[in-house]
Amino acid sequence: MSYGRLKEKEQALCAEIDDLIEKANRCDQNEDKAYKDKTGYEIPEYLKFKQERLAKIKTTKQALEQREEQLNPGKAIDDKKQISFADTEARIMGKKGSFDYAYNAKISVDADLQIIVGLHISQNANDKQELEPALKALQDTTRQLPDQLSADNGYFSGDNIQALEQSGTDAYIATDKGEKTHKIPLDGSDRKLVKADFDYHEADNTFICPEGQVLTMKRESQDGSRVYQGSAQVCADCPLQSRCCQSEKGEVIFCELPN
Repeated sequence: MSYGRLKEKEQALCAEIDDLIEKANRCDQNEDKAYKDKTGYEIPEYLKFKQERLAKIKTTKQALEQREEQLNPGKAIDDKKQISFADTEARIMGKKGSFDYAYNAKISVDADLQIIVGLHISQNANDKQELEPALKALQDTTRQLPDQLSADNGYFSGDNIQALEQSGTDAYIATDKGEKTHKIPLDGSDRKLVKADFDYHEADNTFICPEGQVLTMKRESQDGSRVYQGSAQVCADCPLQSRCCQSEKGEVIFCELPN
């Protein structure tokens, strides 16, 4: 249930319970006559259900608030944030349109025999911060770190690279999914532009598109990835617009992982 829905349901249940208690008080004398073998103070089953439901709503809402305060200290909670009633520590994860509350289970295997030598469970939906706990799991299991380590491109992030540098492990990480690393002439081609078609200027931390527009950095994530963006007004008149990496607003925008 989303945070907004939790707040709305909490208020509605409080109102329903107050109304039910008021009705119960009005009917108290009639109930005493109808149920002479009872005290008249027993809580009706329908009220018990409402109170139990309200307690669950409050507990789950508190768990969501504690989670968000830990992840984003001091920031207001988006009403669209969700949490599971069954397992408040699980996170929404999935691929190809299929999503569910789950955990991210990671294993490390020996390269020669494929024996599992390390594992850990994460609440992160991706692997951008998972090499440090993976190295710790290997150390705990084998009492040593591997001479060499390889990982797929999902592990290519600033946090993971820093963890490897600090450990001194000889590591090899795939940097992308086969993006071209050299430029191909644009004339007479209908292929989509890739990052390699943009020139990076380290001095002012900008990219220059094939038509000369400057893309400036708009934000940087905690994992070190950076988002660069161009002007929608300039892009609107660009002959390469249909082949470029556009946002919904029409401007050039792409994300670069840290080196």
